[in-house]
Amino acid sequence: MTPVRYQKRISFCKEGKMRFIGHLDMLRTFQRALQRANVELVFSQGFNPHPQMSFSQPLSLGVSGRHEYMELQLATPWENDDLVHRVNAELPAGLRLIECQDMPEGTKSAMSLSTHAQYHIQLPSEYADAYPALLEQFMAGEPILIRKWAKHHGRKQEVEVDLRPMIRSLRLIAPCMFELWCACSGTQNLKPDRMMQVFWERAGLLDAIGTEQVCRMDLYREEEGRMKTLMDLLTEK
Repeated sequence: MTPVRYQKRISFCKEGKMRFIGHLDMLRTFQRALQRANVELVFSQGFNPHPQMSFSQPLSLGVSGRHEYMELQLATPWENDDLVHRVNAELPAGLRLIECQDMPEGTKSAMSLSTHAQYHIQLPSEYADAYPALLEQFMAGEPILIRKWAKHHGRKQEVEVDLRPMIRSLRLIAPCMFELWCACSGTQNLKPDRMMQVFWERAGLLDAIGTEQVCRMDLYREEEGRMKTLMDLLTEK
């Protein structure tokens, strides 16, 4: 007999020192917190069972997240607010559940739904006066080329990729803050640090490479020209 499964989508933030832990360490941290909170997960079948929990596109090391997503299959029912409160009591500083919603049967996973991400990129203040002109120059139309390892013609090799088609918009929203909207899906996923490396190189500010602080604000799915968060997809009527 197939066990009853209660599926939940949870948004959480990852900030402070926790932005420096990798995806597997974060997975183990959540598993321990859920266990201490007495949240019983459904496990997969087979020789090496593992808990049925999954995450949206993982963050790069050092990047914080304001609204990240994980999905759980629970063996027992929980009220959403109660689950958030109980698990938050067991999480370390820097990880915090924000919202929990039920996932109806047949709901697609967060990983498969997301198409775009919104980032805020905090820039060093010493170049504040130059950012408007540097941004205009950067977005003028020249390809934003990087080299990365990828499968090509059936084998892994270094290829050249143009990031420009993945950028929906890039603008200054404060003297030292970029807002970036970009592709973030299973087929296209722009990493802001790679884009910023090209930005600093073109600006001739090599010492600034890696000094920016990046926060992913939320993940979205574009539907009929509208951006909807992955939680909106569950709560909209």
